[in-house]
Amino acid sequence: MMGVIFIIAAWIIGKISGIFRRIPNRKITMGIIIALEHGEVFQSGPRMYTAVVSYRVDGKEYLVRSRYKSSSFRTGRKRRVAYNEAFPQQAMIAPGIAAYLITIGLGLAGAASCCLAVMK
Repeated sequence: MMGVIFIIAAWIIGKISGIFRRIPNRKITMGIIIALEHGEVFQSGPRMYTAVVSYRVDGKEYLVRSRYKSSSFRTGRKRRVAYNEAFPQQAMIAPGIAAYLITIGLGLAGAASCCLAVMK
């Protein structure tokens, strides 16, 4: 049972962070967080924000909003942006290495737990 929970958690984290999202003609550029929106506090924890990131392609500025909220977003910080070379306005904030490691780690832990449960 725990294995299934780990696998579901890995899928949810991967989906939220954009690991499974694909952009055609993908190119990567650096953007800068220019604004934070929708600050919310959950159960007296840290305030969670959606980031607005500005990025440039061929001298033209574009904006992209994060698909998730985080307390670690800070105005002025750089973020990697994945965009469609043919349509630069089609973009997403590229997931960081931590999102990949957490997703893979939970997925492997879930698979191992399921295998061990079957072997009993």
